Amino acid sequence: MTEHAQPDPATNADDGIDPKIGGLVAYLTWIGGLIMLLTQRHPEVRFHGAQSILVTIAFTVVYLALGILQLLAGLILWWLGALFSVFYLVIGLGALALWILLAVKGYQLVHFKLPLVGDIAEKWAARQ
Repeated sequence: MTEHAQPDPATNADDGIDPKIGGLVAYLTWIGGLIMLLTQRHPEVRFHGAQSILVTIAFTVVYLALGILQLLAGLILWWLGALFSVFYLVIGLGALALWILLAVKGYQLVHFKLPLVGDIAEKWAARQ
């Protein structure tokens, strides 16, 4: 993960909402991320919007895969299904902690780039 503060360029009234609020809203849901990516001009807000969408997709894929594995494992051995339930809970708590961290970094307009999805988010945010 890389992190560095971006300069906060002066914004005009027609540039959209306050960039700090936009950075926070980007992480409220993937829809917030999509809205910030598509409607805002501030590069850091657009980056956080794109990263929010990609993180949501990544966690959805992980959760679906783990849910399927949990079901299959539970059909084989009940305790194996229970073990996957614990993994499911731990990943959920980790996702919540990461989401809170990202929302704070978004509000601070800090360029907090996650591995893999951060590079893609930068490319998406650079498109106008």
